[in-house]
Amino acid sequence: HVCQVQLLLGTRAVIKPDRHVFLGSQCDSGSDFEPGVEWPAVVSWLQGQAPPSPQHAPSQSRDLRKELVTAHQDVVTRGWDQLIWNHISAKLEEGFLITPGDRMWAQIDEASLKVSSSNVTADVLHSAVYTYTENKAIVHLHTKAVQAVSCLEEGLRVDAGSEFDGKVAYHDWEGISDDTDECPRVGHAISAVKDCCVLILRNHGAITFGASVTEAYDRYVRLDAACHAQLRPGKRKGGD
Repeated sequence: HVCQVQLLLGTRAVIKPDRHVFLGSQCDSGSDFEPGVEWPAVVSWLQGQAPPSPQHAPSQSRDLRKELVTAHQDVVTRGWDQLIWNHISAKLEEGFLITPGDRMWAQIDEASLKVSSSNVTADVLHSAVYTYTENKAIVHLHTKAVQAVSCLEEGLRVDAGSEFDGKVAYHDWEGISDDTDECPRVGHAISAVKDCCVLILRNHGAITFGASVTEAYDRYVRLDAACHAQLRPGKRKGGD
């Protein structure tokens, strides 16, 4: 159960788990655990199988795909990837390009990015942002510092006039986002904050968004830095 929570919810970054821990064991899919469409990709990786062959990337979205791949690669370089989970997306005229969810992040290339997602969690959160805002790109990660701040009652604390001052919305994360009814609740949380650029999912992580993939991703990098700064000794209220 601990491993199931770790892999699905991002409670701890797993960079290179030992394949032998899983090989030959049975996955307990009880009523309290629904592995979803991404789980087979992890199992295939653990067994040393290659990811499925991607379809040819349409030429009209090639530049956008390059920008998305660059962001994915930087996440890997920073050690922020968590197996096949987390998502970065960019809006198209219809739907959006998004992390495929069927391979490790280091294996993602331009052709493997998907138009919309077969993962309902990604669809719920990303669709909500695109429906309720004019943003063109979204980054949803669970870095350690951001997760820690998301668990604080006080939330993110920044200096007046900073990029995030008064522009952070909060949503009480409802568990694995598999209910489309959550979309309007996410959207309303964002809409309630003028010029919102970050949504913190309490006890989970955060979503940043922007007019481009680069803007949304660079914003997450700065958000992570702000969370690190807040967590330094002496920065919290009362110095605790």
